[in-house]
Amino acid sequence: KSYSSNIRLEYIYPINNQWTCETTKQISVIACSTGQLYPCFSYVTTEFDYPGKVNTDNCKKFGILNSSYIQTLKMGESVVHKGVTIKPEDILEPNQTGRKFVLAHSHKESIELNQLSMNADVLVHNTSLVVSNREILSFNDISPMELAVKLYHQSKIKRI
Repeated sequence: KSYSSNIRLEYIYPINNQWTCETTKQISVIACSTGQLYPCFSYVTTEFDYPGKVNTDNCKKFGILNSSYIQTLKMGESVVHKGVTIKPEDILEPNQTGRKFVLAHSHKESIELNQLSMNADVLVHNTSLVVSNREILSFNDISPMELAVKLYHQSKIKRI
């Protein structure tokens, strides 16, 4: 079968029931099994912290508004301009905190998912119930919606 050149197929080995699907300078995507009888995964996407925006007023004060120094400062390095050392914090706003998103598809409690979801910003939880004649899901008297709310509270997630 032919695939587009921008599709990458590879086997990802699990570590502690977690699969690192992608890691770049900006994000990390980790999957964990939901413990179902069929293959089913939840995903946690974490943005890494990123530099704050350039304060143009401060750039004007230092006389570097339209210069190549700004890129160097954005990379965290100081520069010397007209005998004055300019540090990144002189022209950059404070670092922005990355966000964490949880896409959960689980009808059973998962220690791995609880740990990965800790202090997430947003939880999107699929609370649908699929039961085939091959499986019987035991919720221990807890509905999928109640399970989502429990994950929300236990993992201290900000929004559901």
